[in-house]
Amino acid sequence: MAVNWTKEQLEAITLRGSNILVAAAAGSGKTAVLVERIIRMICDAENPVPVDRLLVLTFTEAAASEMKRKIAAAIEERLADDPENRRLREQSILVHSAHISTVHAFCKNILQNMIHKTNLPIDFTMLSEAESAMLRKEALDEVLEQYYQRIGKKDAFRALALGYGGTKSDEGLRSVVLRLHSYVQSLAYPAKWLHRAAAQYQIAARQGTIDGTIWEELLLSLGRELVTDMHDGLVRIAEIVENEVPSDHKYFAYYKNLLSDFETVYAPVLSGAAGLSVLKRCREVFVIPRAPVKTGLMEETVRKINAAKEQLVTGVQKELGALLDAAAPERLIRIFLCKDRIMVLKQLVRQTERLYLKKKRECSGLDFGDLEHEMLRLLSDAKGRPTAAAMSLRNRFDEILVDEYQDTNDIQDTIFNMLSKDNRNIFMVGDLKQSIYRFRNADPGIFAEKYARYRRGDGGVCIRLFKNFRSRREVVDSVNSIFASIMTKQTGGLDYTEEEYLIPGAVYAENAGDFTTEVLLTDADKNHYDPDSPYAAMEIPRLEAITVAKRIRKMVDSKELMVTDKKTNALRPVRLGDITVLVRTKANVAEIARTLAEYDIPSISEVGQKYLDSVEVLTVLSFLEIIGNPRQDIPLLAVLRSPIFAFTPDELAKIRIADGRRGCFYDALCAASEAENPRVSYFLESLSMLRGMAVRCGVDELIWKICHDLHYMALAGAMPNGRVRQANLNLLYEHGAAFEQGAMRGLFQFMLYIDQLRSQNQDMKAAAAFADEENTVSIMTIHKSKGLEYPVVILCGMDRQFNERDTAAAVLWHKNSGIAMDYIDTKLRIRYKSLAKQITREQMLRDSRAEEMRLFYVALTRAKEKLILSAPVGTFYDAWKKAIPANGQKPAPGILRRQKSTRDWTLTALLAHPDGGILREIADCAAVQPPESMQAAFSMSLYRPDGAETPQRRTAATAAEQTSEKEYDAAALSRFSYEYPHKGLCKTPVKLSISELKRRVVPEEEYVPNLLRYTMPRLAEHMEIGAAERGTITHYVMQHLDLQKTASVTQIEDQLHAMTARGLLYENQARAVSAAQIFRFFESELGKRLVRSAHVEREFDFYMQVPAKTIEKGLSAEDGEEKVLLQGIADCFFYEDDGVVLIDYKTDYITEDEASARAAYYKTQIAYYAEGLESVLECPVKERYLYFLNCSQAVAV
Repeated sequence: MAVNWTKEQLEAITLRGSNILVAAAAGSGKTAVLVERIIRMICDAENPVPVDRLLVLTFTEAAASEMKRKIAAAIEERLADDPENRRLREQSILVHSAHISTVHAFCKNILQNMIHKTNLPIDFTMLSEAESAMLRKEALDEVLEQYYQRIGKKDAFRALALGYGGTKSDEGLRSVVLRLHSYVQSLAYPAKWLHRAAAQYQIAARQGTIDGTIWEELLLSLGRELVTDMHDGLVRIAEIVENEVPSDHKYFAYYKNLLSDFETVYAPVLSGAAGLSVLKRCREVFVIPRAPVKTGLMEETVRKINAAKEQLVTGVQKELGALLDAAAPERLIRIFLCKDRIMVLKQLVRQTERLYLKKKRECSGLDFGDLEHEMLRLLSDAKGRPTAAAMSLRNRFDEILVDEYQDTNDIQDTIFNMLSKDNRNIFMVGDLKQSIYRFRNADPGIFAEKYARYRRGDGGVCIRLFKNFRSRREVVDSVNSIFASIMTKQTGGLDYTEEEYLIPGAVYAENAGDFTTEVLLTDADKNHYDPDSPYAAMEIPRLEAITVAKRIRKMVDSKELMVTDKKTNALRPVRLGDITVLVRTKANVAEIARTLAEYDIPSISEVGQKYLDSVEVLTVLSFLEIIGNPRQDIPLLAVLRSPIFAFTPDELAKIRIADGRRGCFYDALCAASEAENPRVSYFLESLSMLRGMAVRCGVDELIWKICHDLHYMALAGAMPNGRVRQANLNLLYEHGAAFEQGAMRGLFQFMLYIDQLRSQNQDMKAAAAFADEENTVSIMTIHKSKGLEYPVVILCGMDRQFNERDTAAAVLWHKNSGIAMDYIDTKLRIRYKSLAKQITREQMLRDSRAEEMRLFYVALTRAKEKLILSAPVGTFYDAWKKAIPANGQKPAPGILRRQKSTRDWTLTALLAHPDGGILREIADCAAVQPPESMQAAFSMSLYRPDGAETPQRRTAATAAEQTSEKEYDAAALSRFSYEYPHKGLCKTPVKLSISELKRRVVPEEEYVPNLLRYTMPRLAEHMEIGAAERGTITHYVMQHLDLQKTASVTQIEDQLHAMTARGLLYENQARAVSAAQIFRFFESELGKRLVRSAHVEREFDFYMQVPAKTIEKGLSAEDGEEKVLLQGIADCFFYEDDGVVLIDYKTDYITEDEASARAAYYKTQIAYYAEGLESVLECPVKERYLYFLNCSQAVAV
């Protein structure tokens, strides 16, 4: 069927001989244009281009596969019309081997084919993210170890470690180095960027000013922007005064004069001609005089003037003052003092990269960043000139076509340019408004720069596709109205003018329902609800979820909308499967899904239990753990209790008791097997068989044996959601097989890989849930929805505050401003803000806001027929209420830039809308003339969950017998109003450890040791193992030491070596234990008493009961007497003639002077240990000691 291409589409399809940037808005058919361009190039009668001479690049494997499928289908369609065309037949064969792939896949293919021109190992394999992270961490550990060994000679590193590493460890510093390393790898020339960033500090320190540095340029740019915001605010106030204040009132003359004075003083800045010194002088000269008395003016007028003045004049003036004050000479010294620290940080990153590269080469591994950097090295020499390989590849490809170009980063764009023939054959398709992968280091500035330049005719041609073939006019008009009001160059990186408007191009049937965009407002003001109502105690996400659930239920039950069926193209009533709920993050997905279920609305989401935490996967991973080392009680018991062997708790308890509770549980199993327990024998035989296989087989084969030979696959299938569980097990097998194909192989490495994933809070991809697509609502994040479309879209969670955590880090960086940190005086422990960090933080915030704006655009443009925006109102951070609308004007960019949620952006834009009466009522402001861009119709309603239908499970019976709404409400309120009589105990645990009880009874105040007291060897000694892990290892050693062989440091070291040889400790763990500290304990009087004792117990676990009132305050008298099981593990105690002596070892970093104060913190814990032991042993605990190994001090408590 012939396609009626638009003029712009046809131009994008046919234009040749130049670089072309296609700015393709959402739903404009960019993929179809790209495919058609390729087909026409292949089939061109005069200048045909073979498909294998085209390089087509996308950013996901799925997109590449789909692109290849569409091109192959288009060729087959042409071939069906002309079956004798030999050229088309040839192309139909070549398309399957054509260069249509992701950027990484293309780079890998070229590097493998030109391996002789690189320094790469010929058999290189790709590392997974977790494998890469492991090697990067190892590299950093070794680099830091070298620095710690010389910390006394490296003052800058010492300051960096103490000031930016963290209070209890150096995790902060490690995180900075690893994240900075990751960022610079997205740049074409990481070393040059690092050098340029450090050079700014050298220049500033050498000349004593920031003149000529990037900070001067950025400070001036930010200052001009703030001055423009102030001018905008004063102009708006002047218009309000002009329209609403009598000309003889003092307010009239005051604000007219204020605007005139501002424009006079700041004229050089507003014209763009002023430098930094002029800006500073203007700020000093301009002073806002005291405002006159407001008597005689309407309250509404005064409120509007004050709101505009607060947000855009006085508030902005303070921001400008703070920024310029930071540039005062006496404060610039903070930048100069950071120079050496920045230089050390640069060295850490560079040395980590070199060592990381060495480790990758040792295992013949490459990460994805290597593919790009090695490709660039292949294509260009040290001076950036094309190599012979680059010239060869340029001749191989007639055109380079790049999809989703807005997601390109610096190094990828450099590669494209190096491959381009005379820089005239790159065809780029994308949409700046849909660039949402900044967290993957995508740089939308690359697209923006070309967009502006090509539109001027400089370097290429820009073709704009803005006709939308996806959405109904109502959706398109809503998107245009909202973004014309809120998206500007300052807020979104682009001015959303009429040139950027989406143009309706989709054809839908009329009279199929009301498709007006809805703004669904949930009343979240707790003061509006009866205090005794269950709704008053509900969290905001819950209230909003109820609103959304009821709207969905009503939409489907009433059949109010007739949507177009995707398969038949005919109208039919909307179904649950047509509806998608979009959210910004995964945080509230579970709440939405749970609430939908209460209204009998099935849903499916990407968010649920983590794959690695699913029972079936945990069981197999536990099995793999004990195959590696069966002397691990927790995974061993997990396998025994699993359906594979199905031991009951009673059976396991008997096995443990029969062994006399000596040794680990594996020893107890061996004893039970010798006692001819057939089930235990079967388990041990199975385990032995698998342990034997592990020596010669891959981890995938072990997983296969567990699942099939031991029948776990069948058992999992019989469990609830069996199909999903079986799919998860199959996926685990595939993950294992993929791992064995990588650079790191074997069971031990695989378990390290799993541990790495967990430590980084990462997960593997889980199997998709099986659901009825026609009758299931989808819930997904906006990022996941990119490239998809849905008949009905409901956007939830718009009140979520933008995430600014990245800008609060100790060290920041930005492509433009370089690396920045505050100056920290490590002796006085005082942090001083630096201008460099303030500028960098502002750059990051603006980039973050722009990304949020683009995410919002992506969300709204997913809707085909109906768009619903859900937003709670009445919360304490309703910033949109302060955005007083002005006649015929869009919201001020300065206000939008300072707002912190998409809800605030949206409602600020709609305050002036003719349909926004309910918003103006909430915000207590008057109606104004809307801006010309606000033409779309919106349906706005305020919803109170307590005044509408409440959750009710729907069945066939209840559907036939409809209960009235009032009966629903009464029944629901009755259930919701019930109060559990013992609700105080709901927060009280049934079982608790003594350590946790100590933290509850004595709130922990963070103990920050004075690190300056510790010498370099002490710091370096334990850098390989964290403080918590070192404490655990030390306790383990103290438990297993032979007390009769502790007469010297050598004897203790010999025991540590023996534990390592027996596999009880790893070598790095043994190194983390100080034999000298342990020896000093046994040399003390307390240690000598311990050795002399005839009866010593170590790591003795016991249980006791305590009243619940000990755990939880505020319980009733009855509840307070309930018993809580308290578990404790005593490090060590020994018997003497008149009682027991209790010892608790501590590995805290403290000095002798601090020991007594620190011991007081543990007093409650030791008291419970003593009470528990006296109860169990029926013997008095006569003495209790805390022994601090680090400072060799015993403190009686």
